[in-house]
Amino acid sequence: MIVRQITTQDLVLSPPQRPYSNVSGRSVIASTSDRQQEIAEIAPTIATQGNTLNNNEELYAAVHAIDKDLSTVAAITTDNGGGWLKLEFDKTYFIHKVVIYYRFYTNWYNPRLWCVQSVANFKSCVDDANNVDVSVYQGEVQQKSCGTLQLTYGLEQSDQIYTLQCRTEGDTVILSKITGRVILFEVAVTNTGIYIINVFSINFSQNLKDLIVLLSA
Repeated sequence: MIVRQITTQDLVLSPPQRPYSNVSGRSVIASTSDRQQEIAEIAPTIATQGNTLNNNEELYAAVHAIDKDLSTVAAITTDNGGGWLKLEFDKTYFIHKVVIYYRFYTNWYNPRLWCVQSVANFKSCVDDANNVDVSVYQGEVQQKSCGTLQLTYGLEQSDQIYTLQCRTEGDTVILSKITGRVILFEVAVTNTGIYIINVFSINFSQNLKDLIVLLSA
């Protein structure tokens, strides 16, 4: 069996195409590549990453993971410990979940991409991008690993949306791995929509009315 190594050229993206049939006969959708906002989604103030693939910030910059456009991608190599994407927020939130969108095969926006020319190619690209750790940090201190992204070989768009539950406080989310590539088409972070109130410093000798006034201040 001949195993073909995935090259940088294989990952190159272009803007979404108008519909036509490629050599395999698969039709290409013309629908928008815009991602819908998640419920209680919180927007990072900054997105940074380690080794941008091929040093090409135009095609593979970290911002492409949070631009709500499924046809763009943040692509990162893992050389010298540089396989990470960091999303920083303006304050501490209760991070509920991280939702990750990966490339799908059926009716992908750019059918000229090597990864979607055949199911075998698609599986090779999945293997190369698999096993990304997702963790919540407070500053530089890890609070919790939400789990490891386990990509599947599912071919439909609905197959390539992954949710990792975090349920911890933090101001930073980091996605990382030590081998292969980090390939992220979209990352959405949500909180519960409820802020945690620390009431331990409240004087509990106050009556209920005073307590309500204090919390409302």
